Amino acid sequence: MAEENPSDRPAEPPEDDAPTDQPQQDPVGDVLIGSILALVSLFVVVESVRMPIRGPLGLATSPGFVPLLLGGASLVLCLVLVAVNMRRGGHRGVGAWLAAVGRQEESTRLLVLIVLLSAYVLALGWIPFTVATFLFLVVTFAYLRAAAWWLNPIIAALAAGLVAWLLPLLFEMPVP
Repeated sequence: MAEENPSDRPAEPPEDDAPTDQPQQDPVGDVLIGSILALVSLFVVVESVRMPIRGPLGLATSPGFVPLLLGGASLVLCLVLVAVNMRRGGHRGVGAWLAAVGRQEESTRLLVLIVLLSAYVLALGWIPFTVATFLFLVVTFAYLRAAAWWLNPIIAALAAGLVAWLLPLLFEMPVP
């Protein structure tokens, strides 16, 4: 009698609880990250078009050509990601997901730091660099409780002053 070769048998389907090689997909996370990256991509596209256009070939020879292509491709891919996951119901769980993230201390800290950093970057257009950097560092140090309350402004002033003095000196790069 011939022995049965294990490779001749049909593969058994995995049980419901059996681990699979496929990672779990999260349509809510895909909708959120796709939306955020779509906004960043849109910003890249707009700013690349605003770059100076010189040369006989117009946009093709401008410094914004490659960022325009990459930003446009990224924007299209992000919109596809969002659309596919919206069809899978990803938009329905956004509120619950944000509420769950809001209850986690690490996530809240990250979001606060992102807001502070964004405010700092936006302030650089209206407030002198050294003042904006000092304010950003004082608020960030206070939020993170980096040192005693009276020491935070001293450290921030030293850091902002050193950066404003050393960048132009060492790298011949003007501060904004």
